[in-house]
Amino acid sequence: MKKYCKIPFLVLLAVLTVPCFFSCSDDTEDVVVNMNPPQYESVSGKYEITDSSSPYASIELGASGDYVVIKRSSGYAVSSLQKGNL
Repeated sequence: MKKYCKIPFLVLLAVLTVPCFFSCSDDTEDVVVNMNPPQYESVSGKYEITDSSSPYASIELGASGDYVVIKRSSGYAVSSLQKGNL
C-alpha cells in the first residue's frame, strides 16, 4: 500500500519542480545609459527679472532646452510653458 502512495507524490513533485527550471528567462537586454550631461545644463535655472518696466517676472531655463516664462501681473503670476531651442 505504501508503494502506491509514493508514486502520486513523486509525480506531483516532478510536475511542480520541472517548470521551475524553465520559468526563468535570460534578461540580458543591453540597457544603454546616456551619461552625457544635458546640452543646456550649464545655463539652466531660474532667472528673476529685476527691471520693473519688464512685462516678465522671471524665466526658468531647463537643462533639456525648454523654458518657462512667468509674466508679471497685478495680483498673481501667470505662467506659460513653451518648448523651444535656446
